[in-house]
Amino acid sequence: MRIGIVSETYPPEINGVALTVHSLAAGLAAQGHTVEVIRPRQPVPFVDEPGMLPVETRGAALPRYPGLRFGLPSGRMLRKRWNRLRPDAIYVATEGPLGWSAMRAAQQLGIPAATG
Repeated sequence: MRIGIVSETYPPEINGVALTVHSLAAGLAAQGHTVEVIRPRQPVPFVDEPGMLPVETRGAALPRYPGLRFGLPSGRMLRKRWNRLRPDAIYVATEGPLGWSAMRAAQQLGIPAATG
């Protein structure tokens, strides 16, 4: 399967959500799935395991949390990408601006999606 995972936080950030989302993506990739990880661009690049495709979006600094960024809405870019490389399903791990725009894009394209 081709699975899209959308998260506002992801390594190299260190927090429970980032590490859990990375573990989920790595586990799916290890099972042979292609995993597209949609996340905000970070100042320090992170190299994912084979089978994981990073898709970096625009982000902004999170006030009072140095080193953390949140994703900005990216619906147009996601619709364009998913029209070309349609995932079988989308999982939105964080329901911030990036996650909301991903849910709307998935709904508009008829792609099954869930949030957590």
